[in-house]
Amino acid sequence: MTERAKIKVFIWEHSPELAAQISSIISDASFQLAEIENADVVVVGPGIDEQAIISRQKSMPEKGYVLLASELDKDFFKKASILFEVVSTDSLKSLPDAVSRALSRVAHKFERRIEVQQSEIANLLGISDDNILSNMDRIQSLLLNIPLGIIFISRQKGVLGMNAQAEQILQTSRTEIIGLSVDEFDEKFNILKGSGNLLPSLDNTDRPLVFFEHLKNDVAVEIYLSSVGDGDEFVLILNDITEENREREWLHSLLGAIGDGVLVLD
Repeated sequence: MTERAKIKVFIWEHSPELAAQISSIISDASFQLAEIENADVVVVGPGIDEQAIISRQKSMPEKGYVLLASELDKDFFKKASILFEVVSTDSLKSLPDAVSRALSRVAHKFERRIEVQQSEIANLLGISDDNILSNMDRIQSLLLNIPLGIIFISRQKGVLGMNAQAEQILQTSRTEIIGLSVDEFDEKFNILKGSGNLLPSLDNTDRPLVFFEHLKNDVAVEIYLSSVGDGDEFVLILNDITEENREREWLHSLLGAIGDGVLVLD
């Protein structure tokens, strides 16, 4: 099997005639036609609205895009070529090469993104070494030993994952939690206190929200709520302060007894 045969292509075009013509070229080039969810590259016909293209690219940035357009629209050609591969509707024979370039463009973009993130991670860790393997070892050690519960949640997909400390604080297992929707998670643990009011607040700040809750299992937690990436995902960081609260309550009781002039020592 050639490398080209592995590339899966989705054709996004309203005109049946043009879609059939594109399909024929794609098949002759040994590409594989696929649904958009499974496609590596999306070929976008001229009948698709510009805003729809931008919206799709934002929701599926991991895919390559090839836009078909008329050479007469030179301004569109110039602007679109910054983000996408662009092919003239009069030169459809060049479409296979454009599909391959689109896939390479995506790979380069993600490689660059990884490089930037590695540099940012190194800065956050306060080290000069930005070697990916070394940093992954450090992050793994950090996540294994940090005394905080960490839960990643998507507004659309629900609970994505959690560490062992979060399991301990919530007194549950990740197999019971991963996959729950935001509302289901909130109903079960009563952490977000009505996510419909709390989560929109994340859109208006670049700092974490901090609040305190008593969980149903009588555990007191300090909670940090922060957005991840484009805002669909957020992270909950749980700090178990149950013992700290008990010590504080004992101290308050002691000070109260002293203030009342009554102190009984056992």
